[in-house]
Amino acid sequence: MGRSGFTWDAGFICYAYPGASSGLDYDFWKVQGAVGYDFGSAVVTSSINYSTDNFGNSGKTVYPKLAVDVPILAIKGLALSGHVAKQYVKKNAVFVTVDYFEYNIGVT
Repeated sequence: MGRSGFTWDAGFICYAYPGASSGLDYDFWKVQGAVGYDFGSAVVTSSINYSTDNFGNSGKTVYPKLAVDVPILAIKGLALSGHVAKQYVKKNAVFVTVDYFEYNIGVT
């Protein structure tokens, strides 16, 4: 939703693994919030996802993300895109990985 270039989004994400043993505790949920602004030459969006009990009972997780989309003026509907994000997991040993950083550069 937006007004005058400003956008926002809020949501609830449920991850379900039908058929997995309930003892594995794979099912979990996250809440998400995002805000963005269209500067005309670029759209910048910042978001955060939060879970009180992530995959496999690995505890609280936080996933902040910053994304940018830049239109390619010569080709209508095409844009360069990219994001940086980091996943913070409270119980890394349970999650079987350390907190991780990710990035993406692409064309949409």
